[in-house]
Amino acid sequence: MGFNRENYRRIKREYDGKNVRAKEEAQRRAEELHSRYPEIRDIDNALQETGLKILDTAARCSGNELEKRIAQLRKETEALRSERNACLEFYGLPADYSDVKYECPECRDTGFVGIKMCRCMREKLITAGYESSGIGSLIKTKTFDNFDTSYQKRDPQAYEVLAANYEICKSYAEKFDCPGAKNLLLMGNTGLGKTHLSTAIAGRVIDRGFDAVCETAQNVFSDFEFRSIIPTGRRYAACGRAVS
Repeated sequence: MGFNRENYRRIKREYDGKNVRAKEEAQRRAEELHSRYPEIRDIDNALQETGLKILDTAARCSGNELEKRIAQLRKETEALRSERNACLEFYGLPADYSDVKYECPECRDTGFVGIKMCRCMREKLITAGYESSGIGSLIKTKTFDNFDTSYQKRDPQAYEVLAANYEICKSYAEKFDCPGAKNLLLMGNTGLGKTHLSTAIAGRVIDRGFDAVCETAQNVFSDFEFRSIIPTGRRYAACGRAVS
């Protein structure tokens, strides 16, 4: 599975920037608090010292003594946090005023939760895939769910062929990355649903995390014909399958 590389690099840079900006903004708010309210600055300094004490205690003590000292330090930490929240409330500020506020709390604006891509980044990559596919708004309106075969019911034979083609295309989109999968050629007169089905395939393929390039056969041939002048043919070189 591989999203469009250019889209991935661009969106990953956006996430890196968001993460840095969120931390910088939180730091700015913390500095503002410390400048305007010295008592909050003193509490934050005490909290920092308590954190260091916990680390020091864990390194020097063990057994019951460690548990006893850690419990005491935790009580001190909770008391300081309560005092800090009370100060913020007194000044009309929320308890999380100086916390880092990420757009996505799940991945903290990194795009990943552990080693797994976050839902928010995947959605952005899918949207970017729609935009760069060449189909534009069609990819949202021509799906497998809204493909209509009823207009062919007056001709049982044509209806059977259309229904079979629908199932073939749907299965193709789901098994796009299976070993041995081949290209797919849709042929027929105008108005039989070729554009709808090929667009539906592209949409499903993008949803599954693959890149899609959608062009007319005429434009593809033209790109290769003039590739010595304009190197556009390479956008097709990485395509694993062709649907036309």
